[in-house]
Amino acid sequence: MTACLDSTIEVLERQYKKYFELDITEVLRAKTKSAKSHNIDSEEMMGMFSALKAKAPSATFCYISCKMRAVKNKTVEYLDAIQKELMEEITGRLVDREQDKDQKRRNIIEKTLKKTKIDQDSLEKAFPDLSEAHVETLVALITGKCVGQYICHIWHEDRLQVPYNGLLEKVFGKGATKKYVVSYWPFNQTMDRSEDSEYDMGVFALGADYILKDLTI
Repeated sequence: MTACLDSTIEVLERQYKKYFELDITEVLRAKTKSAKSHNIDSEEMMGMFSALKAKAPSATFCYISCKMRAVKNKTVEYLDAIQKELMEEITGRLVDREQDKDQKRRNIIEKTLKKTKIDQDSLEKAFPDLSEAHVETLVALITGKCVGQYICHIWHEDRLQVPYNGLLEKVFGKGATKKYVVSYWPFNQTMDRSEDSEYDMGVFALGADYILKDLTI
């Protein structure tokens, strides 16, 4: 038994030699003074979990776990400390991702409109979330009966949602190629024919924006 204990001591001394000989400096004390013992840290985690679960009873364990890890890993403090330029880039990428999702939804809606008969009953079945009044406006918009109407149209520019005033000037073309000539001017300005920009906008593209609430008439 004595030989076994001596061997154990010898191994421990060899493995932890550098720690036994370590000169504890004030810098080391400062770095380690905030360290918590394992049981205190565990109790803190349980307290955080109980508080978050009481605050949001319907939250999933995954959501609560992410919130707790964000606090313990100092994720929020890290993000706050990131340089402004980098933070803006991260935010911009998130905006780009959301705009890509919006564009995919817009493309799906356009395809649905092109395959659907443009009348009240057919569009109500294709888009059950729209009110009867909205479907009536959608029918008028796609069939080219909104000439002379003023609109507010949100465009995506430089990662921003920018509203513009517009006037549906005239309509040309037939079927899937039908388009409006639209005059646009800045939202906070009055209409000026000398400075307005005219665009040819497809009726189905405008219809998709109307459904997504990026266009009001």
